Amino acid sequence: MGVGKGSDWPPYFLVGKYNSKAKYQVSLIGKGVLFDTGGYSLKSPAGMETMKTGMSGAASAWGVINIIARTNQDIGLTVYTPIVEKWLVGPR
Repeated sequence: MGVGKGSDWPPYFLVGKYNSKAKYQVSLIGKGVLFDTGGYSLKSPAGMETMKTGMSGAASAWGVINIIARTNQDIGLTVYTPIVEKWLVGPR
């Protein structure tokens, strides 16, 4: 997870499980880049507006498991999301 080396916070790999004994099982994987400056190709001011959209895959995956659990669906769901901050040099 070299992407997170410039950040002050270490990367994490989160796993969430719901109803793991259900007959029908589904897995979701969502990218979770919480803040993406663009690395060596620094983003322009216009590109800064979307620096947090790299977490939309992880947010969607966790949203799905939330809805499935709240509505007591009879399926098993496992969510895998790497969570990282992509800085060239951290905010220190």
